[in-house]
Amino acid sequence: MGQVLERTPSLIEEAWKRLTLRKSVDDMQIEINENPLNRPLNFFHLNTLGLGAIIGAGIFILSGNVAANFAGPSVIISFLIGSLVAFLAALSYAEMASMVPIAGSSYSYIYTTMGEFCAWLIGWNLCLEYTCAVAAVSVGWSTYVASFIEFIGNTSAEYRILSAPIAWNNTSENFYLTGAYFNLPAILSSRT
Repeated sequence: MGQVLERTPSLIEEAWKRLTLRKSVDDMQIEINENPLNRPLNFFHLNTLGLGAIIGAGIFILSGNVAANFAGPSVIISFLIGSLVAFLAALSYAEMASMVPIAGSSYSYIYTTMGEFCAWLIGWNLCLEYTCAVAAVSVGWSTYVASFIEFIGNTSAEYRILSAPIAWNNTSENFYLTGAYFNLPAILSSRT
């Protein structure tokens, strides 16, 4: 037991070194040159993918809600503030891309500056971000499908397959059961 306690500082020090392990830009460039990536997407493809990810379905749903309930006519100022923040984020990414000119985006930037563990956290946070973004866009798209069904069919759409089984009540600030089974259009759109 005494030997373990004596080795504890060195074990912690070794773990800390492993968690903060960094690679230089040159080492990462050598790895990339050893295993070149297949790059089938061109400039047009990447721009349309980026615009699709930025705009999505949320801009059509949320901007009307914000204008009606929160900002009113000053929604233009809200968009200007949001565009300024997006512009500053784009400048930050451009700066990092010029300093670390390798593939991998945020993961590579964090790996070279802060270490392996922080890069691992950023990688999983990006996965969580993309999962939540897909879910939000899918639910927004589902409301368009329900409106389309009601418009074309002159009938109300079945809410039990067009709504989530659990929803949030803003007034009482708690979750409640809606009686729905699942949101079928959202599930189908997130699978494509």
